[in-house]
Amino acid sequence: MNIWLIFFYLQVLDVLTTLLGLSLGTPEANPFIDFFIQRWGAYGLIFIKMIAASFIFLLVKLTFKTKWPMSIINFYFMALILWNFVGSIIKIYSFTSPI
Repeated sequence: MNIWLIFFYLQVLDVLTTLLGLSLGTPEANPFIDFFIQRWGAYGLIFIKMIAASFIFLLVKLTFKTKWPMSIINFYFMALILWNFVGSIIKIYSFTSPI
């Protein structure tokens, strides 16, 4: 599979897992992203993700001639998606103490 297609899918999954976490009450950890979410909700998240993904695409495409930097970036986003997903699962199954 094309490494850029994987990057695109990871961006979509990042937005979806972030929205899942936000809908469960988990706060956004990145203050810059949170600024856009607080002002424009999901549209702000999608907007800033499109800007950031475009910046990453251009930076890597124009700077590197090999695919390994994109592999590292994709690995980072896979870890981020896993973090979002695990945080959401913990939030769903967390129980409050009756005390």
